[in-house]
Amino acid sequence: MLRIGSVPGSSDGYIPQAIIIGGGPAGLAAAIRLKAYNGIDTSVYELRPEPTTFGGAVNIPSNGLRLIDRLGLYEKLCSRGSYNREGWEAFGEREIEGFKENLLQVIRSASGSWADRLREIIRKTETIKFYPIYKMPTAATWATKRCLLMGDAAHAMQPHAGQGASMALEDVFLFSRLLEGTSRPLMELFQDYESIRRPRVEAIARLSSENGNLRKNASPLGFKAKEIALGVGFWLYKMAGLQKWGIGMQQKEFAYDIMDEPLPPRNIDN
Repeated sequence: MLRIGSVPGSSDGYIPQAIIIGGGPAGLAAAIRLKAYNGIDTSVYELRPEPTTFGGAVNIPSNGLRLIDRLGLYEKLCSRGSYNREGWEAFGEREIEGFKENLLQVIRSASGSWADRLREIIRKTETIKFYPIYKMPTAATWATKRCLLMGDAAHAMQPHAGQGASMALEDVFLFSRLLEGTSRPLMELFQDYESIRRPRVEAIARLSSENGNLRKNASPLGFKAKEIALGVGFWLYKMAGLQKWGIGMQQKEFAYDIMDEPLPPRNIDN
């Protein structure tokens, strides 16, 4: 959440200030971008006192990475991240083993044939996947008089398109552009922001939901077959060099650049 106001500043008048609630991708990116590009003093409030690995992996495709690059953080991000799924899979394997150990501890005092059978089932289990996924109402309000919701706070979506963090980054850069060189009322800026962002955010949310349904409606064997077919498809796509021509594979979503999005007409301050 972003709250914009002003505080007494130098003899010239007032210094714009933004209070940012939440130190996730949207909050930290907003703090960096608004300070460096818009000259807005920012304060970030975060519940956790230090970075954690809570939440697992975050996928950032090219439409988000180019914005990370514009923040000057691309090289640092690459040094801490991974270009493949191996890190995700290793993390998942550790989590599964930890969960199984916890279950075995829970039934450690149980005895009898049923307990022995349960322990055997737990030890032989290779896949454990369960986590709740909630949908945000698409008609949710994003702004009040001086507050604006960005990222998951405004439009949390299912993870099956891998676009959550990138949507947050696009939010930040669009709002930074709308603030540039103008002193229009915030509510007008918020209205322009929402009219531009909502169609794309809702389109990506629908894509995420559709991708999730493909997983949900498939049997284990069918899902494995789909994964193999998808992997072969990506390999053939790369071998044929189709990416050089911008053909297929949802290129438009990855090629999208929020900095190219047309802005509504506005009065620019001198």
